[in-house]
Amino acid sequence: MWSALAGRDLPPEEKAAALVERAHVYRELDEYPAMVRSLREAVEVAGWNTQTGQGAAYQLGWAHAYAGDPQAALEAADRLALQPGVAPALKTSARWSAALFAERTGDLGRARRELEALVAEFEDDEVEYYRNIAKLASERLAKLR
Repeated sequence: MWSALAGRDLPPEEKAAALVERAHVYRELDEYPAMVRSLREAVEVAGWNTQTGQGAAYQLGWAHAYAGDPQAALEAADRLALQPGVAPALKTSARWSAALFAERTGDLGRARRELEALVAEFEDDEVEYYRNIAKLASERLAKLR
């Protein structure tokens, strides 16, 4: 199926969506390096200014983490969090992920700073999603101390 898609001239969004789906298959097969390659290609094809590209970029961080490379995971999360035009909820999720990845790299100071910033910014937010991120960050901070 994937070879048939690769040979077709698809619009960038469709090709990127297919690459993301292929990455999901690789994840199910525990083939994390292939998952990373597929997501990287999806971001390149779709671009950073599309929802598909941004979603693939977010998943790329986790793919690196699954592959055992928390530093690459942290770099991917940081890049997405700093990218202009990313939806606020996705940017916040990338920041949360960055805190977790920083902890996995052993940079507990960075992890604490990221978590503290999320708590300070969102603990009283009117949107439940953001309050939940702040609650999770607060709980994680308690475990790091």
